[in-house]
Amino acid sequence: MPENSVQVKNEQLTDLHEVEELRALVRQQAETIAELAKHNQELSKRIRELEEELRAKKKLNKKPQLSASKLNEEKQLELKQRKGKRPGSAKRSKKDSFVVDTEWKIEPSQLPVGAKFNGYREYDVQELRIERNNIRFLLAEYVLPGGGVISAQLPPQYQQFWTLWPATSGIYLAPVLSQSSDATFDS
Repeated sequence: MPENSVQVKNEQLTDLHEVEELRALVRQQAETIAELAKHNQELSKRIRELEEELRAKKKLNKKPQLSASKLNEEKQLELKQRKGKRPGSAKRSKKDSFVVDTEWKIEPSQLPVGAKFNGYREYDVQELRIERNNIRFLLAEYVLPGGGVISAQLPPQYQQFWTLWPATSGIYLAPVLSQSSDATFDS
């Protein structure tokens, strides 16, 4: 029996030794983690300082302070607003005043055999075009053998003072060009 008790004590000692080694390792890792956390904070602070310095050099505003989302508050605000609305301020359809300038009928590119026409589905697109379009006409000029000059004429749609733009329903100003580049307009 004495041999068994010695073996048990030896096993306990080796277990205790391993436990102490593990505790030392855990302490060492905790110290390393603390050092890394401190270093991380220092780097974060340095990054903030550099960002502020960059904003100052670029003359930008400070970082905006963003507030929390107010999605839930919007629903409550909507309920409050519904109760206090004035008569006649209810939402109305904007389709009533929608004027169609151009209508395109578009057919499917491929139809299976036996398909029957079922009508059209409306799909409205509102497009606003404001664009510049400078046109330079190079009017050919020829010298005649008798000493005269013959030159090309502007296209008819550009010969009037006010005219409709050929491509769209916009209006453009096209002055009648004379031999001189100065144009005078009398009201």
